Amino acid sequence: MPLISVIIPIYNVEKYLPKCIDGVLQQDFKDIEIILVNDGSPDNCPAICDEYATQDERIKVIHKKNGGLSDARNAGIKIATGQYLMFLDSDDYWSGENCLQNIVVRLKDYQPDVLLHGCMDYYVNNNQLKVSRSNYNINLIRNSSKEQILKYYFESGQFPGSAWINVVKREFVLNNNLFFIKGIKAEDIDWLLNVYLTAQKFDAVDDTFYIYLKHRTDSITGTADIKSCDDVFFTIRKWIDTLQDPKYNYIKPHVLSHLAYQLMTLYISLNNIPKEQRKIKEKELKTYSYLLAYGKLKKIKLTYWLNKICGVLVTSYLLYLFYKIKKS
Repeated sequence: MPLISVIIPIYNVEKYLPKCIDGVLQQDFKDIEIILVNDGSPDNCPAICDEYATQDERIKVIHKKNGGLSDARNAGIKIATGQYLMFLDSDDYWSGENCLQNIVVRLKDYQPDVLLHGCMDYYVNNNQLKVSRSNYNINLIRNSSKEQILKYYFESGQFPGSAWINVVKREFVLNNNLFFIKGIKAEDIDWLLNVYLTAQKFDAVDDTFYIYLKHRTDSITGTADIKSCDDVFFTIRKWIDTLQDPKYNYIKPHVLSHLAYQLMTLYISLNNIPKEQRKIKEKELKTYSYLLAYGKLKKIKLTYWLNKICGVLVTSYLLYLFYKIKKS
């Protein structure tokens, strides 16, 4: 049984895939398996996967019908044999040969349910590399109660936004049925809340080996659409209902603050959907705008006051302009 299973969902990324796989294969730590999930990719990715599988016996390949990112990750989880799971998006990569060094020490010594690591953003449009997640309060994470740890993650803005920045115990995932919801684009929001609110043992390392490609023009996640908006609304509604359970009272305001952040992203996304559909989404934003009052971060508080003064559409447009200027 390998210590770590690295699950790589693959769709239409032949330009990036070799660098992604090579980054894992070059690791000094060898006790891993690599699961390449070809999610019905229409390009040369299936052949690339098969070729790599002939070169290294640690590589497993799944060829399946296109079912989306959640379905591909779930397929990888189901055949994984590692004690821990890591996710790697196929257009991203790991930088360096000892990425797993500190992670492995912590997994073996402490055996957490979930471990958070750092990452860097690579801006494709201007070739800039910037640390986006690191400098965790590791002493607090390793020595505090679950309530204190979760409050720290939410209040500091360090609660993860992506599955690939975590290392998760496979037995913990299977025992708690922590699979991704198939068919939604906001799968990470729901999955991470499930993982962190269920976990009992937490850990973190500051290593920023994961390189996340931002502002790719050909990225399937690079632009929001009506489906993306609907899926975030679905997740918000689901968790508002879930939080009615008294067992979540200790963390409820902080989760609502996290949902407020997701709602803020929808204000920006509103400008990316067809005009005839904006009115419908405007009503939904009004329905859930009360969540903004729970926001802890400055940008959520700004959105709250803009919305109170200017309304949904003007707030949405102003945030959209700010996002475009920041992105350029």
